[in-house]
Amino acid sequence: EKAKADKETLIAQSREQSRLATDHYSEIVQKYKKFERTDEVLYFLGHNLMETGDERKSLVAYKRLIEKYPKSKYIPDAHLAFGEYYFNNSKGRKELVEKALDSYKKAASYTDNQVYGYAMYKMGWGYFNLSDCNKSMDMFKSVVLYGRRAGEAAIEKGGAAKGGKAS
Repeated sequence: EKAKADKETLIAQSREQSRLATDHYSEIVQKYKKFERTDEVLYFLGHNLMETGDERKSLVAYKRLIEKYPKSKYIPDAHLAFGEYYFNNSKGRKELVEKALDSYKKAASYTDNQVYGYAMYKMGWGYFNLSDCNKSMDMFKSVVLYGRRAGEAAIEKGGAAKGGKAS
């Protein structure tokens, strides 16, 4: 019982901290128009809103990020967020799966970004849900190849020294 009560207390505190963060991010965006890291603030505002279930407002923040800061390092993450929104709300509807796929393609166009592999993976599921099994299979194969190459590159950069021996 104590553990359950402690868990509920921590969840309530987490929600309150998220609300405070969201309020502060919104204030920065509204009051400090020339702030040099507004792209970062918009990303975290969108992320926080998405995490707390306010998806529509989250997409507004991400859209603003994409439109106003096209060179931001957070652009791939914003496209990925749109893809996730469309995919998770598609309920099999073709037009939403296609929108998700389009967003995943945009995210995956940033090949040096950390979301690249995941965007490719989600593209595989997008094609699968559109009944394009050949493209789906090709995407999943690409993800496996990417994972192997990324793993090898990490080992070459000294990852094996930190994490034990390479296999």
